[in-house]
Amino acid sequence: MHCRTTKTGFKVGSCMGDVKQAELFETRERGSFIKILMELNITKPILSGINVGSKKDGICWVDFQYERLPQCCYSCGMWDDWS
Repeated sequence: MHCRTTKTGFKVGSCMGDVKQAELFETRERGSFIKILMELNITKPILSGINVGSKKDGICWVDFQYERLPQCCYSCGMWDDWS
């Protein structure tokens, strides 16, 4: 996908919190992806992903995968709900 750049990583990440770093990676197993280091506001639910693009170019869903987070409810995205 031509839009996988560090600039895109900063733009997508900024919808969730303060982006510290964005890097582009490519592996055989996962293909290309952007890894974003950021600070999250834990009073807000985490997102499972977002729609990116435009009506002109097309809109697609981008899944988020998280690393090194404390336990949270992945159904509602809140930190204090363990259901």
